Amino acid sequence: METQVLLQTMAVSRDRSLPETTTPTERAMGLPEAAAPTDSEAAAARRQDLSPRVVATLAAIFAALGEPTRLRIVHALTDGERCVGDLAASLGLAVPAVSQHLRILRDLRIVRNRRAGKLIYYALDDDHVADLFAVALTHAEGGLE
Repeated sequence: METQVLLQTMAVSRDRSLPETTTPTERAMGLPEAAAPTDSEAAAARRQDLSPRVVATLAAIFAALGEPTRLRIVHALTDGERCVGDLAASLGLAVPAVSQHLRILRDLRIVRNRRAGKLIYYALDDDHVADLFAVALTHAEGGLE
């Protein structure tokens, strides 16, 4: 459901009926346009060097998402919270294998978990993850046309 909303939102932004300075989530919620950065602010942001720690974290996130099974897990979680057993069944994988992938995603704050009795439920950590996935999906699908 959330994937459909995000993809519909991305389609709306493509036709330019909503401002580009809002995120897909903000557009889906009908929030007003954020103030666009000035040219000098944008230039300053481009000149700013990334710290080695930020570079390492970004590289780890993209490396984790570069593994096909983890991408499938993230995609499954765009529909909402799911327990490990349900994820394993829907992906056709063993529970221990899915758990190992989820541990990596959790360590990078891509997913979060909560315990309910003996079950552990996972969800995307925040809207930034959903936005990142939606943008990458739109980009990938655009390259296939």
